[in-house]
Amino acid sequence: MNIYTAIMMAADHIDEQVSRWHYSAAFTPTTCDSPACALGWIGYCAGYEGGIDVGNIAETLLNIPETEFYSRMAQINSPFYPSCWIAQAGVAAKCLRLYAEQYHSHEKPVTHTGIPESVRKIFLPQAKVQA
Repeated sequence: MNIYTAIMMAADHIDEQVSRWHYSAAFTPTTCDSPACALGWIGYCAGYEGGIDVGNIAETLLNIPETEFYSRMAQINSPFYPSCWIAQAGVAAKCLRLYAEQYHSHEKPVTHTGIPESVRKIFLPQAKVQA
């Protein structure tokens, strides 16, 4: 799974399971019913085992130090101030989605929609275009 998708899944999980949001839980959760922080849920959604230190998640999945992740999240959170991503699950989920877009949008899964008929006629004139 790519990191963009893992971050978005983590944000969805935080939105859906508000009671499982816990900023100071500094490890990946062991189950989806365990409490976890943003990095913990990202790691869990990326397939990491429970109990992994979130510093390792930041460095291996995001390729940045843990402190850089928190700095970026604080900057993303600033328009929502005084609401704080650390204390509010809904704000955390919103900030994670913005984080994914800002720093990992190049890793979005590609959706293939096919070749438009007008293009197929130009480049593949011999191919039958089905109506």
